[in-house]
Amino acid sequence: MLGGSGYVRERDLEFSTNGTPRAELLQMIDETIADVAAGLDKLTPDQLAQEYPITVFADRTEPMTTGWFLVHLATHLGYHLGQINYHRRIFDAE
Repeated sequence: MLGGSGYVRERDLEFSTNGTPRAELLQMIDETIADVAAGLDKLTPDQLAQEYPITVFADRTEPMTTGWFLVHLATHLGYHLGQINYHRRIFDAE
């Protein structure tokens, strides 16, 4: 949404797709990094201070800024990276 890439999330596929070859997965990660960087580069300080245009958290009573939401996304990504590292350690131990 923020980067204007046209990406449409397919949440069901995120959790049902398996058997993706390592090379393809790494390519997808590289493409995602490039897309995110390009999208962030387009954001202005004024846009970061504006209210995020989508209601993300149903229980949140006050609006959130785009900047606040990006901080949330960064910490959420960190959480998932920790999960990945945990699983990597399990598989490396075998």
